[in-house]
Amino acid sequence: NPVYLTNLTAEICQGESILLGGSYQTTAGIYYDTLSTNKGCDSVLRTTLTVNPVFSINLTTSICQGDSIYIAGAYRYSSGTYVSSLLTQKGCDSTITTLLEVTPAIVANKYVAICQGDSILIAGAYRSESGVYIDSLSNTGGCDSIIYNVLLVNPVEIIDINLTYCHGDSAYIHGEYQSEPGVFYDTLMTNLGCDSIVRTTLNILPEILSSIETEICYGDSILLGGNYVNIPGIYFDSLQAQNGCDSIVKTTLIVLKIFSSYQELEICQGDSVFLAGAYRKATGFYIDSFQTSKGCDSITTYALNVLPNYQFEETVSICEGDSLLIGNNYQSIAGVYFETMTSVSGCDSIIIKTLIVNPKPISEFNMTEDGPGALNFQCFNLSLNATSWIWDFGDGQTSTESDPIHDYATFDTYTVMLIASNQCGVDTSIQVLSLEPVIDFYNALSPNDDGKNDYWKIPILDYWPDNVVTIINRWGVVVWKTEDYNNSTNRFIGENMNGDKLGDGTYYYIVEYDRTEQRGWVFIER
Repeated sequence: NPVYLTNLTAEICQGESILLGGSYQTTAGIYYDTLSTNKGCDSVLRTTLTVNPVFSINLTTSICQGDSIYIAGAYRYSSGTYVSSLLTQKGCDSTITTLLEVTPAIVANKYVAICQGDSILIAGAYRSESGVYIDSLSNTGGCDSIIYNVLLVNPVEIIDINLTYCHGDSAYIHGEYQSEPGVFYDTLMTNLGCDSIVRTTLNILPEILSSIETEICYGDSILLGGNYVNIPGIYFDSLQAQNGCDSIVKTTLIVLKIFSSYQELEICQGDSVFLAGAYRKATGFYIDSFQTSKGCDSITTYALNVLPNYQFEETVSICEGDSLLIGNNYQSIAGVYFETMTSVSGCDSIIIKTLIVNPKPISEFNMTEDGPGALNFQCFNLSLNATSWIWDFGDGQTSTESDPIHDYATFDTYTVMLIASNQCGVDTSIQVLSLEPVIDFYNALSPNDDGKNDYWKIPILDYWPDNVVTIINRWGVVVWKTEDYNNSTNRFIGENMNGDKLGDGTYYYIVEYDRTEQRGWVFIER
C-alpha cells in the first residue's frame, strides 16, 4: 500500500496564527502533519505557510483655520491625530495615522486718521468716512490674514463770528477795516493738523428813517419836534433805536374833523339791532353819538326798516322706498318738515312741508267655489294699498272688478293671477286652481214624496249631459233606461218605463258618459 504526500499552501496576516504540525504557527515556513489512510498507512501533509505583512503609514497634513478635511471617515476641523484602518489586497489590516495641524488666521488692528475732506486707500477702495474696514490678505502659509482698519476722520473746525455795526461805522476783520456787510474767511491749523476756518459775518444796520402818520381830533394837540402842535403838517424827531443807532422819525400829522352821517338799515322780522343804547325791533329813526375808530366824536342818524318774514305750507308725496330732499337731508318717513330759505331781501322764508309716503300695493286674494265640484267661484280681493286691479282667471278671461264672480266652462287646472296697482307700482299674486268634478254615485233613494231622496241623484251627470243611464233588476232585465239624464226633469224616481212603481230592493245600474262606463247598485226603499 502506498504512502501519500500532499503539498498544501496557507497564508495568514502578520500577528495571526494557524494550527500546523500540531501547534499554532505565526512564522512563515514548511510544516508537516502525518495522518493514517484507511489502509493504515501514513499520509503526510506538507504545508507551506506564508505570513503577509501588516502595513502602518504615518502622514502629516495642515489646513487653514475655518477649513475642513476628510480624515478617518469624517470632516475634521481641529488639530489632532486621527487613525483609519484599511484592508490590503491580501485581506490584512493597513493602518494610516494622520497628524492634522490647523494653521490659525492672523488678525491685526490698524488705526488710521485723516482730515475731513481727505481720503485714503483701504481694503481696495478710497475711504473718506470714519469706520472699520476689513482687508483680507494671504500669509506665507497660504491662509487668510485679516486686518481691521479703524479709520478716524478728524473734522474741519468752523468758527462762526457774527458782528453788527451801525450804518457808517467799520470793523477790523482779518487785517482790514470792513464797512460793507458780508462773510469773511480766515484759515488756521488745529492741533490735529487739520484746517480750522474762522467765518466772520458782518451785519451793517441800515440807517433808520421811519415815516408815520398820526391823527388827532379837531381841538386836540400832540408833542412833535419838541413842541405841542395842532396844525396838520410834517414834523421830524431824532431818536436812538434799541440797537444804539440813530433813528429819524418823520411824522405826518392829520387833524380829524367831527363826522355827522345818515345811514339806512334793514333787519328781518324777529331780529334786533343795537341803536342809540338799546336793541331796536321796530321801523323808525334812531340817533347815536359815539366815538369813531379814530377816537373822535361821530353823530349818526339811522333809518331802520324791518323786513317781514314769509311762511308757506306745502304737501308733497312720495312712494314707499323713495326719498325727497327737504332742507339739506333726504327724507323717507311721513311727517311735517320745516325748510328755511333766504328770500331776495335776505330774510328767512319758511316752507312747512307735509310729507306723505304712499305705500306700494300688496296683491293677495282668495277664491270660494259654489259647492263641491262646482265651476262657479266667488273671488275675494284681499290686496292692500291698491287702487286698481286686473284679474286673469287662466282661461282667457279677465276682470277689473274688485271681487268678481267667475264661471269656468270645464274642469281643468288654471293659473289665476291678481295684478294690484297704484301710483307707486304693481304687485302680482298667483294661485293654481285645480278643478275636478264630484264623481260620487249615491246608491239609495226613497221615492215616497216626502221631499227627501225622492229621486236618484247622479251629480257627475250635471257636467256631462250627453249620457245614457240603464237600471236592471236582479234577474238581468232592463226595467228603466234613458238618455240625457239631468237630475231635474229627466231622472229615475223608482218607476219602470211604463210609470209603474218598482218594488223595494236592490237594482243594478250602468251609467255611460264622456267615453266612460260606470257600473254599480242602487237600493229602493219607500
